[in-house]
Amino acid sequence: MRKPARLFCVALAAAVGPAAFADADFTFFGRSGDGILLDFSAQPGVGADASFTNLDLSTFGSHVGLTSDTLENQPFADTGRLHVFAAPNLPRGRGGDRGLEPGFQGTIAGSVQIDGQTKTFEVQVQPGYSGVGRGAVTHNGERLGRRNNALSVAQQQHRLAYFGYQAEGGPLPSVTGSFDGDTNQALRTFQAAIVGWLNTTQASVDGIVGDNTGAWLNAGNAPFWERLSPNANISSVSSFEPYATSWTVELVQAATADAKAATGINQRITALSTFDGYGSSAIHNTHRAGMDIDLGIPLESRNTGNGFLNSGEATAAEFARAFIDAHLNHDLDVRVSRILNSNVDIIGAVNATHPGVFANDTSGGHASHFHIDVTPLGRDAPLGDLLGDFDLTDAVDEDDIDWLFLNQGGDASIYSLDGDDAVTLDDVDVLVEDVLGTIYGDANLDRFIDQADLNAVLLNWGRTDRGWATGDFNGDRFVDQADLNRVLNQWGAAAAPDLTGLPVPEPAAALTLALLGLTARRRQGSRAR
Repeated sequence: MRKPARLFCVALAAAVGPAAFADADFTFFGRSGDGILLDFSAQPGVGADASFTNLDLSTFGSHVGLTSDTLENQPFADTGRLHVFAAPNLPRGRGGDRGLEPGFQGTIAGSVQIDGQTKTFEVQVQPGYSGVGRGAVTHNGERLGRRNNALSVAQQQHRLAYFGYQAEGGPLPSVTGSFDGDTNQALRTFQAAIVGWLNTTQASVDGIVGDNTGAWLNAGNAPFWERLSPNANISSVSSFEPYATSWTVELVQAATADAKAATGINQRITALSTFDGYGSSAIHNTHRAGMDIDLGIPLESRNTGNGFLNSGEATAAEFARAFIDAHLNHDLDVRVSRILNSNVDIIGAVNATHPGVFANDTSGGHASHFHIDVTPLGRDAPLGDLLGDFDLTDAVDEDDIDWLFLNQGGDASIYSLDGDDAVTLDDVDVLVEDVLGTIYGDANLDRFIDQADLNAVLLNWGRTDRGWATGDFNGDRFVDQADLNRVLNQWGAAAAPDLTGLPVPEPAAALTLALLGLTARRRQGSRAR
């Protein structure tokens, strides 16, 4: 199913802020399907002539870290640039659960010495992949047997592995920056899928990451390689060839539900592709791109036809119509381009309502089943990250304000919002006022300054390691008079029309409430001593 564009939203849940969960000196963010650049030279407090030594990735496990020495032909000691590729894990659907997000999500940690001083770092890996911006895969005609851009190759290898495409016989491509045979084979299966149409295989494509392939690697609806499992509408799936693209899996799931609704009969998927695609050549030579389906049909229809439509043939015709109409009745990325069968009665019945889709296999080789070819409908625009969503949670919220405060003087390629090459308080203004559309002092980001915002200050008065949601509005991680003044000076102000209909206290009343609150807290503190 087509993946929705990432929607802009504002999370209202209160939190202490990033300072409470950032356990390392430097924190970076990335996505499961993206190569993640860690530029230590651009971190706050790191000098322009700093040296980078003793990089420790011993806790990385199956995650891959490659320095600029390998991918950029520049010494890490000078650049401080490390590229991290999170482990792809098993392709989506391997265990039959398509609800699981593919790839690794969690924290990857390590350390590095900067000018002789050890600094720890962590990478917080969020789900998904990006097609534009810092996470996009780059390309320049990479292929087997030529001098390639190592960074682009590493990004391509990682994205293919994240999508689940394998070399012949396995495994997933290794992220090395060197375009090897495994990469070539996995790429060709991906290319065969995006070409689709009729009987396309790895031998039909060029194995070059040009403009079209590069665009598909970044497309919002790029196909994953998945396993189809039986469900309430599918009684069985071939144990030898249960794999296909996510496009095909979604088509099968939608069409079989419609077919059962029309006939009351569960469907049998007698062949898709093998786990690597290539192995299908042993039985179904055209089934190697995950874009072909063999669908079982009723026993009474397994013949070449005699000019009269029997009940089994009529049921088989309904199966076919469900698959042909699936892309019209559901939001799918593919459609049926052709169905092969050897029964002229079924072919005539379906072509009468859906002309041109059925083709007759006069050899009789498809008398027992339908062979269904699937083709893509088109490429969706790539998904990008929300402006100001620094922690890549697909929401711009109070944590992003805190991360921006913490990265003052840091990596402008990530944190600068005003178009210049420096991260300053001007960028916070852009995030608060333009991106979030609110004003300073609005702790819960409801675009209105009221009692809830005052409470955030009072409840955290005098505390350190606070964030925007807990009353720190100037980024010093401490709640004090400056933060209280932000609320009182803006009391009753609205960044958007007030739709609550609730009365707004006068500023004098708000000040009285604030003083009473602070006095109560001081008395409580005195009793505790």
